[in-house]
Amino acid sequence: MAKSIAIDEEGYFLLDNGIRVGDEVVGRRMLEAIRIDEYGVLTMDYEGQKIVVEPFDKPFVAQQVHLENNILSVQMPYQQLSEVALDSLSVDEWDRFHGLTKSGIPFVMSRPAQAELFNLAEAFTDETLLVAGKTIATHPYYVTSDEFNKSPFWSGKYQESPLPPWNLEKPHPELQSFLMQLKLNKCRILVPGCGYGHDAALLAEQGHLVTAIDISEEAIERANELYGHIATLQFVVGDALNLDETYDSTFDIVFEHTFYCAISPDSRDQLVKLWKRVLTDTGHLLGLFFVVPKRSGPYFGGSEWELREKLQSRFNFLYWTRLMHSPGWRHGAELMIYAQKKPSD
Repeated sequence: MAKSIAIDEEGYFLLDNGIRVGDEVVGRRMLEAIRIDEYGVLTMDYEGQKIVVEPFDKPFVAQQVHLENNILSVQMPYQQLSEVALDSLSVDEWDRFHGLTKSGIPFVMSRPAQAELFNLAEAFTDETLLVAGKTIATHPYYVTSDEFNKSPFWSGKYQESPLPPWNLEKPHPELQSFLMQLKLNKCRILVPGCGYGHDAALLAEQGHLVTAIDISEEAIERANELYGHIATLQFVVGDALNLDETYDSTFDIVFEHTFYCAISPDSRDQLVKLWKRVLTDTGHLLGLFFVVPKRSGPYFGGSEWELREKLQSRFNFLYWTRLMHSPGWRHGAELMIYAQKKPSD
């Protein structure tokens, strides 16, 4: 298993004890060594060792912006300077600017850096910036479509061969170990976007009453073939984003795995609200999330920064950790969150 190193939300490497790497030369060499693979997972080869990089936000956090000889560059911690790929700029829902360096590494601008960018601009609109005589388009961060929330799209996905890369064809291996740690009493559990129902079946086999929902008839048909014999497991064909009021305040736990990453990202707020709505007053969210800088999908990426912003007004975080034993390409790409629903105002 590869070693890992975290990057905090200001862009500094963190040692295992939580102390920042302070040496500028070392930090700069480490930033320059970061690479991103086809799945959005970040690694670096440093001193002959492969290390997984786990940023809280983006791997590069721009502290300053420079314009010299009509070349736009961003300066990260450790005085690391990188030229910007001008066609890569985008803006997220919090009006933060993102982009790629010329070497393809994602960055996000700090607020001071973003202010510098606007000071450098000769003109700007909601969709463009004019910098050094060049018009730069600023696209929405996620490349999305309403089709990603509809049944025909997902029915097509479940007819593909091979199946999409997020399908493990078994329960997530970390779920079993975490359930052993939690030592839950018998719970009512909702699994939205259940796919073939592998995780839902494991939860039911642990003695819980599980309702698993998917918009794809093909997925639910296969789930019933595999696990329909489990008495405490009910599979439902339905739109898990738009559950009716009979589901309100019904479940002790919502289990999230590859649904948040599958839907159109502009529906994520709707999903978070639904999690809270269907939980009892003392209910919990148990979630496995992809935290990779992947703008298009499905699967779509995300970040710890984004998840904190989405969840903190509705949930109290009890457990928040990067997974150490994720299978295959997912190593370094997954975050586990266990959180309790906050009381309603």
